[in-house]
Amino acid sequence: MTVQRGDRLVWEHPLWPVPLHITVTRVARDGTWADIDVRMLTSQWSRRTPLPLPSRCRPDNSTGE
Repeated sequence: MTVQRGDRLVWEHPLWPVPLHITVTRVARDGTWADIDVRMLTSQWSRRTPLPLPSRCRPDNSTGE
């Protein structure tokens, strides 16, 4: 999956009981990594992740927080 800065995604991770909500904050020019903010229930953290993102990621079409 190709991502751009500002993209909002949902990742249904096999080890987590609820989906992770991801916001892309920065993408490397060479397309090999992205900085992301991750939200799950009441937890939130940031990390750098390699690209491409896992196939279980999909666009977040939700309208509310």
